[in-house]
Amino acid sequence: MNPFGNLTITHNSWHVLLMIYNLPPLLCMKHKYIMLSMMIVGPRQPGNNIDVYLTPLIEDLHKLWVDGVDVYDENDGQMFSLHGMIFFIVNDFPSYGNLSKYSVKGHHACPICEQNISFIQLKHGKKRIYTRHRRFLKHYHPYRRLKKPFNGTDECEGSPKLLAGHEVYDQVKDIVTVFGKTYRKDHADKNIWKKKSVFFDLPYWTNLHVQHCLDVMHVKKNQGFDPKQLDDLENQAAIILCELEMHCPPSFFDIMIHLIVHLVWEIRLCGPVFLCWMYPVERYMKVLKGYTKNRYRPEASIVERYLVEEAIEFCSKYIHTATLVGVPQIHHDKTIQGWGTRGFNVVTMDHQQLSQAHLYVLHNTTEVIPYVHADKQHVTRINPKMNMMRLLHEHNRSFIHWFRRTNFADPNATNTLRLLAIRANLNVPTWKGYDINDYSFYTKKSSVQNSGVTNDVQSDHFSSAADKNPIKACMAYYGVIQDIWELDYGEFRVPLFKCQWVNGNTDVHQDKMGFTLVDLHKVGYKDNPFIMAVQAR
Repeated sequence: MNPFGNLTITHNSWHVLLMIYNLPPLLCMKHKYIMLSMMIVGPRQPGNNIDVYLTPLIEDLHKLWVDGVDVYDENDGQMFSLHGMIFFIVNDFPSYGNLSKYSVKGHHACPICEQNISFIQLKHGKKRIYTRHRRFLKHYHPYRRLKKPFNGTDECEGSPKLLAGHEVYDQVKDIVTVFGKTYRKDHADKNIWKKKSVFFDLPYWTNLHVQHCLDVMHVKKNQGFDPKQLDDLENQAAIILCELEMHCPPSFFDIMIHLIVHLVWEIRLCGPVFLCWMYPVERYMKVLKGYTKNRYRPEASIVERYLVEEAIEFCSKYIHTATLVGVPQIHHDKTIQGWGTRGFNVVTMDHQQLSQAHLYVLHNTTEVIPYVHADKQHVTRINPKMNMMRLLHEHNRSFIHWFRRTNFADPNATNTLRLLAIRANLNVPTWKGYDINDYSFYTKKSSVQNSGVTNDVQSDHFSSAADKNPIKACMAYYGVIQDIWELDYGEFRVPLFKCQWVNGNTDVHQDKMGFTLVDLHKVGYKDNPFIMAVQAR
């Protein structure tokens, strides 16, 4: 990490972070539960000497695994012996080489394939490339028999055998490690393992299937899939690499492209991706950079502020009104009352749009529902020959005026009903962002992309205009938010979302993995753009 946040300064500080994996997934990668166990000062990387810095930590971890530590269980009110182990190490690929001391450059740059990797050194640029990904395909895949698009030969070999931890230990156990930076590098040594890592002092290290994770953040982003599809995904990764070999120049295939073929194997062993990538670490490094106030001693400045934060966080547990340090606060209120967050404005609306929004408010207010049923019966009585669809249209056309007359004539009407009968103000407060129902909603015009909305509606469905027996059913509507209104009724306001809906009959589908696919370019239901904000999700 460069503690100065300035790319023109060549200063590297190495921090060793510990994350507690047996916490709930929501908390285990949060700032509060990331422990800065060690800070290795710069300005240069420690090289082989990193084992000297790590030795005290390894001794503590050895004790934690073998002997355990007595810890008080506040819930049960008794002591118990706590044991712990390193699950795996998460780092970027250059740090992979520094910690394991595997040569991540050169002919055998893949620490998983090791000697079995296929490489070519380009004649003019001298760059090493890594090909022959057809080996990772199934044995009878047609790409294995293609010659011209690849290297001119069939591919008959299978995928290379992956090394186990004890096999790595057998290769490094006899290597003599020389610490310090004064020794001269022996170019005659062709061993791709340059030292025995200090992590092999841990009794369980040789039994781990994955010791150092390939960081998904730097190799491939946006991984999301069903665990049942891992085998298909692994095969698909090999197919994609083979197709890239058909069309891309050889110089494209550096080691980072090759590592994609091993990602699914590691995910299968290590579990969810969010536990073994660098995103939370990178975010935490941003926090640590903010601690640098003394540019002459940046590491000391970071450690001092970290210790102060630890002390404050400990004391905050005994102060009921204090907020926890390093844990995101709940962004939404548990009540259904929402509030605008950005882009406030007041717009004068035309009567047609306002009447349409006001009608929706009336139909979705509990106190008004008896009036809705009464007006439908009234319309049916005076128009006995109309079919049900025309009666519904007539009700929507006349209900606002009928409700106003009926409400003013009723001496027992509540204050809320009288304010609704008067209608909302033409000057409507609008927002570009709104928080409600534990969600943050934004309009499509906002700079934030989260403008999608869905709503489950129970309504009558007509097969045609002459249908006399409509079906009452619940249907999910999908769309994007065009505008956010707050209708002002004097003593209270009602938030509404004006949406552009998608035709749910033709443009909403589900893929084989159960995800809902919505074509937002196909617009439908233009006559009913409004929903109550409290109904949105």
